[in-house]
Amino acid sequence: MAIQVTEEGFATLPSNYQEWLECFGYIKEHPERTAALRSLRGAAVSREERALDLFLQRLDEMLRETFNRRITRFLARVDDLLSEGDVDGAELQALRFCRGMGDLFFFESLRGLPGDSRTQFSNGYGKQLDCFWDGFVAQARAQAEQSREPAMEDFAYRLARMKGIWHRKGGEE
Repeated sequence: MAIQVTEEGFATLPSNYQEWLECFGYIKEHPERTAALRSLRGAAVSREERALDLFLQRLDEMLRETFNRRITRFLARVDDLLSEGDVDGAELQALRFCRGMGDLFFFESLRGLPGDSRTQFSNGYGKQLDCFWDGFVAQARAQAEQSREPAMEDFAYRLARMKGIWHRKGGEE
């Protein structure tokens, strides 16, 4: 059975390992489709040990690849906007990025996922995202200090305040 995708996400939740692989493949190909990620919340995973091990490997692979692709696209967009002098547009991109990255934590609500695996994924990817964001903010602060432009200083300050939005349910501030 082929997984079907609508504007709201996956039409049906995956019910077996093969369908999960199809979902992961779709997410890798369309890393910006946050609705697809949100629609997987509450889906179930197999508790059979071998299938679960394979699932966790593929989940990790998909998350790693999607994280990297989103970060690369985000940095390119922000660089373009800042080179055009559009600090407000760069800030909007940063806010969208933070909220969208929160959707990658859909696995936290998967039924059947062992608690230790959930914790390991949450902590690992959360720390990775925190480290990226700390470096991004440091770069923005250095750029603001060098340029001495009030808009860039404000931008760096607001970026620092965005840290952790991806950890908050629904991305609320």
